Amino acid sequence: MTNAACEHWLQCGTLLLEVNSGHLYCDDVAVTLDSKPLQVLLALARAPDRRVSKQTLLQTVWGADAVDSALSQSIFRLRAVMQVSDHKIIVSRRG
Repeated sequence: MTNAACEHWLQCGTLLLEVNSGHLYCDDVAVTLDSKPLQVLLALARAPDRRVSKQTLLQTVWGADAVDSALSQSIFRLRAVMQVSDHKIIVSRRG
């Protein structure tokens, strides 16, 4: 695979995300994400091994229309989609 092609894929363990289409492959099973959960996943994936604050996610994904419950729903959806993985990909922390 060329570097140009690699830029459109993000991988974490058995999870593989095709950035342009929003397709997530969990253990080689394709799952399509809605727009907002996909944007949340991309924001998290672009900050590997770093904490991303709730405020940062709200501002990045929803901007001025930010609502806490929308972020909670998106995280819930992502966790449901990624439940096939043995390790925690999205971890909530206080602070």
